[in-house]
Amino acid sequence: MKEIAAAVGITDAALYKHFESKREILEVLYEERGFFRAIEVLEHLPGKLGMEAQFRVNVLASADLWANNTDFLRVIFMEALIGDMMAVDVHLGVMDRWRKGIERLFRLYADRGEVDGSLAEDFSGMVVNMLFGAFMDRLLTQRPTDGELPFSDPAFRARLTGEVTRLVAACRLPQPQEG
Repeated sequence: MKEIAAAVGITDAALYKHFESKREILEVLYEERGFFRAIEVLEHLPGKLGMEAQFRVNVLASADLWANNTDFLRVIFMEALIGDMMAVDVHLGVMDRWRKGIERLFRLYADRGEVDGSLAEDFSGMVVNMLFGAFMDRLLTQRPTDGELPFSDPAFRARLTGEVTRLVAACRLPQPQEG
């Protein structure tokens, strides 16, 4: 808290007037950056789109969120990597909600008989791990001075949506043939 206060030019006592802890600051930053709102949207999606289309939209929305928050994410992950357990804990909470939101959405399609509901937990883990891994790889390899936002590249976005679409297709139950 002392370092944060010094960085913004106030005393740590003044900072504590606004925030009780570093955790609260991190949570406010995740909120202001749109992460919690994006997860809330995910947690309440009705699944009106076809399953593959819905997951393509989710992948692109995730990529947009990361594109708009690249510098913030670099700072958060660096804090986590140097052992800041508060940053790790808040990050893990965000990841858990992301997984649960994907799992809930998958279960909506399972309830319609499109996929095997017993795969929901594994599927959500695979999707989140696949996206997070791809985003982290991109974050680490795309230099900030390259000009383009790391997650805006059309080829990168097409690859991600294609991978998730193939994963969704692999989970589909055989549909009864008509007539």
